Amino acid sequence: MKKKHKSHSLISFSRAFPSIANPNLNVITVQDSTHRMPSGSCAIYESYCPSFRCECHEVKVDIYLLVEKRHDFVASVLFRYDEIFSKDNPHLDSTEEQSQFAKEILLLLKPDIVELSFLTNHRNMFRRRSHLMKKVGYDKKHPAYETLQELWHYTSSGK
Repeated sequence: MKKKHKSHSLISFSRAFPSIANPNLNVITVQDSTHRMPSGSCAIYESYCPSFRCECHEVKVDIYLLVEKRHDFVASVLFRYDEIFSKDNPHLDSTEEQSQFAKEILLLLKPDIVELSFLTNHRNMFRRRSHLMKKVGYDKKHPAYETLQELWHYTSSGK
């Protein structure tokens, strides 16, 4: 069984690597919602475990509905990128408070609903970014090492 990490020790990819994190690429569109969730674009923000000693294969994805100039929180979802077709993957992060639309957005991200190419592309991106985060976590010569260590210390202390 793979090690589980605590959600609060995960680090935002866009904060650790602002020069390569492109928020415009991580947008999904909700159309013709059959429930209560309004149609529109949702921004995806990823967080990863930076410990090269940890064998977790999860990415935490925070999803925000883009409404005018606001980002309204929808859900925190955990993806296991090595088990893309598992019955309980993705799942809501039980350590986070969720919005009223969380279960609906989760259903839209399930493999039997979402387009296979979306899942495959994101799984590959999540895997690459996770490996980068873990590599930088122990490579003291990497330009982002100090930033990553500061962020990790800050998030691990519960602030």
